[in-house]
Amino acid sequence: MLQKVLTVASICGMVLLAGPLTQKGFGGAHPLGDEEEQEAELNCPKEDSYFVKDKGTKKTLQICYASNGSQNGDVYVMLEEGKKSRCVLTAGGSTAGFVGGSKVMPDVEVSWHMSAEDNPTTLYVWNGHDYEHQAAKSVRKSAKKALEMFQSGKAEEAIKAWEEGYERSPESLSAEDYNNLGFACYTLGKRDNTLENFAKAHTYLSIALQDQPNRWTAHLNLADLYAAENMFPSAIESYRKVLELKPDYKRSKELRENIARLKLEPKQVGVEVIAMRHPSGAKNITYTRLDDHQVMERGFFEGGEKRFEECLTDGLADGPYLSWFDNGQSAVRGANHLGTAVGTWDYFEYNGKLSQRLIYHEDGTSTDVTPK
Repeated sequence: MLQKVLTVASICGMVLLAGPLTQKGFGGAHPLGDEEEQEAELNCPKEDSYFVKDKGTKKTLQICYASNGSQNGDVYVMLEEGKKSRCVLTAGGSTAGFVGGSKVMPDVEVSWHMSAEDNPTTLYVWNGHDYEHQAAKSVRKSAKKALEMFQSGKAEEAIKAWEEGYERSPESLSAEDYNNLGFACYTLGKRDNTLENFAKAHTYLSIALQDQPNRWTAHLNLADLYAAENMFPSAIESYRKVLELKPDYKRSKELRENIARLKLEPKQVGVEVIAMRHPSGAKNITYTRLDDHQVMERGFFEGGEKRFEECLTDGLADGPYLSWFDNGQSAVRGANHLGTAVGTWDYFEYNGKLSQRLIYHEDGTSTDVTPK
């Protein structure tokens, strides 16, 4: 049997989406990104076990729990086959149980804590290799149809189909699905100049990159999105990431030209360019050119209060960085040199109390020197 307490990182890693994640989309095949490890401990009660009645190798299913400090945490189902064990389900919840029947591999029912507003119960079924949401097959079919609709020019209908799948089972959509959905929202937002679709594009592209950080097509879509929003430094950073991940990209020359052009925005000294606006119309981020190389970047809260301020040299953070809470108290104070944090950085709590002090070194490491 499995040990009473296990480490998530050593067994499950970050299992976020069920099913294969190497589908082909707008950018072709993609590499699987590195996954960050969790260090939470797994609690695997013996009573939450199921002995599989199958011919051949002895198999045991075990439900394990990892608390995140709240009433709900992470639920993992481990499959032990002989001397080997592997994670076959990762889901959020507080309790789980096996739903028996005539099947060799039982369904798994996962519930949230009864205090949760919706208190949902989700059923996961065996697909031959691991467990997936009961709606996974139909959601994947719907996502395939959505892609076909988008490619035929039906953007609104495609987005609706993707989002219906997202509402039913977000984990059943692959990173490629989220990349395609994000691209569709960006395309519609650019066509209609709608903040809502730009915001959706950010959300879905972020989900794709959380699962596969090295998906260069998502970085490319994100770069184009930032450029459309006049988010010059972020667009430059994302275009550079594409060139790093895909140096043989057939449009690499165009991307370098984009980077060179974005470094010159705003073009005229003293001109302020608004990068984004809140739906209310309030300023969010502005850029003001100071000279041929330097631009001042400022962020604002919806009420108009200043949120942060920093200087950019040829698109890279360079000089003091200051940020504030919406009550006017300092949030962060530090400095950058051509995109890299240097020297002492102070981080404050909402009431103005120093929370942490770090010293950043030339080699990229930092030392915590917070006063005791």
